[in-house]
Amino acid sequence: MTSLKQIEANRKNAKRSTGPISSGGKAIVASNAIKHGILSTRTYVEDEERELYEDFCERLFENLRPHGSFESFLVDRIISTAWRLRRIVHVEALLFKKAKDFLFNNSYCEAFEGSSSTTMSTLSHYERSLESSLYRAIRELKEFRTHEEMEIFGATIMG
Repeated sequence: MTSLKQIEANRKNAKRSTGPISSGGKAIVASNAIKHGILSTRTYVEDEERELYEDFCERLFENLRPHGSFESFLVDRIISTAWRLRRIVHVEALLFKKAKDFLFNNSYCEAFEGSSSTTMSTLSHYERSLESSLYRAIRELKEFRTHEEMEIFGATIMG
């Protein structure tokens, strides 16, 4: 769980971070996450992927079996993050497919020069960030469940 020292540091940093102030700046920032849907606060799902996404959610809920609203929140976070990681892998595959023809006549490095290189670098950054978020949510779920089990065990012994 988060330490008091970390909470205080977060509050201190939050006072310095104001974000966009003008309505124009706020409008621009609001659309940033929608461009690719990877860092948006809501999970973006294309209509043609809706059924696949719902099946994905159902399977993870079955596997993780959340009990209570907090566990459900963590499982939702796990699902959302895992879906976004899936999207990154799909986009990377598309970039490699696009570069495939180029590779026949050039080197591997040349296939990803310029904008493709920037895109791959950005995707790698997002992937690392999302993996960190995923593992953190999984760890929090495990810690919460362990804490709950210890409380139940303690109540059984003491009770």
